[in-house]
Amino acid sequence: MAVVAKMQCVEATARATQHWVACAAEHPDAQPLEAFNGWYGLAPWLEGAEAIRPVTGHGSTDVSFKAVSAQGEKDDPNREWAAYTPAGALSMTINNPSLLRHFEPGVEYRVTIEKIRRTE
Repeated sequence: MAVVAKMQCVEATARATQHWVACAAEHPDAQPLEAFNGWYGLAPWLEGAEAIRPVTGHGSTDVSFKAVSAQGEKDDPNREWAAYTPAGALSMTINNPSLLRHFEPGVEYRVTIEKIRRTE
């Protein structure tokens, strides 16, 4: 048996990551090594660098959904689930850049949950 639920995307928030790279002291974004305040001190790949600079890149996207009722939709497969489960939420963190634009706030999606195999 599968659970089919209609869910609406509530929020899709992209999170950037920042990391440090070695650079020449003359680089416009150069900062002294003391600017790096990592949990474990200076990263090994930065040892011996003249200076460092921050680089921002794509991190991940957090997507959250809420359940949508099937009121007035007699042929909707979501109807059976919605009749007995009045609330639901789903959240995911996505690291695949090709999926970033797939989820839009306010748009409804059909989510199917089914058992694939039993783990022991």
